[in-house]
Amino acid sequence: MSAPAPVPGSPAVDPASDSEIWIDLKCLRCRYSLRGLRISGRCPECGAPIRLSLQSHVLEFSDPDWVGCLATGGRIVIGALVAFVVLSVPITAWATANHQHFRYVLWLGWGFLAAATVGAWKMTTPNPAVAGSERWYAVRKRVRANLPVVCLVCLVLLLGVPRQTRLVAHAFAGPLGVLGLFAFSGLAAYARDLARRLGERRIVAQAAGVQILLAFTWAGMAIIVSVLVIGGSFARPGTEAPMIVGVFCGLGYLVAALLALALPAQLVEPFRRCRAAAEANWVAAVAASAADSGASRTDAASAAAAAPTGLRSPAPDDTAAHP
Repeated sequence: MSAPAPVPGSPAVDPASDSEIWIDLKCLRCRYSLRGLRISGRCPECGAPIRLSLQSHVLEFSDPDWVGCLATGGRIVIGALVAFVVLSVPITAWATANHQHFRYVLWLGWGFLAAATVGAWKMTTPNPAVAGSERWYAVRKRVRANLPVVCLVCLVLLLGVPRQTRLVAHAFAGPLGVLGLFAFSGLAAYARDLARRLGERRIVAQAAGVQILLAFTWAGMAIIVSVLVIGGSFARPGTEAPMIVGVFCGLGYLVAALLALALPAQLVEPFRRCRAAAEANWVAAVAASAADSGASRTDAASAAAAAPTGLRSPAPDDTAAHP
């Protein structure tokens, strides 16, 4: 008989029960199909408790190693921020005294972007419980697709390219371009989702504010630049006010981008607490699985011992059985 359809809005399988899994559930650690196994058991491929795979959408019940990987990404971002703040003061002062060395400030900014990209890449490591089932436009995938491209384009621009190529690269794939907007807003959206799953309301609100600031400042900057370029009025008198507004929009966008890159750093401590809880849940689930397995073996042994052993089944030609 086929399994009944789940009631809309209710979980397909109750993690608190010990029923058989009849949905296409994958192991949170190795992606092995758990269909047909009991909830109290363990994955036959890697030994992970099956019960945790039913709750892997909650970070405290996720793979502790994966949560630790997210925390490592946040620590890399913290290191990049500290190095950027410490080095920016002397390098900026040196560049201000000698304008020929202002290029080193740009290299410092690129170094911070590159380190933050490494941290964001680590932080967007796919969850083993849902790997392969994400949509192609998932926020995590957008961050991984766009942020490294922006970092690479910045490196190419620093090394030197023709002027026309530079303008096109800035417009489409630079930090102020379309891909830059997608990368920074995607990182803020991803951090917002993780903060929501961690119960960090303050970081959720901050990430939402960063997304709004990115959208409005980029839109204002794009509108003003488009109007000035189409009208050819960059050098005409009377355009100082729109240009000033455009500069402020650009500065606001850069501040929002820095805040987006700094969001993973604020999740390090919540990740640390979450990993400790995930490890405790993992140990508890392993112990519960072992206890359930031991109880099942004890029940089977008791049933076998209680079965009568002195009776034999009559043979077909047994005259005692067939008088």
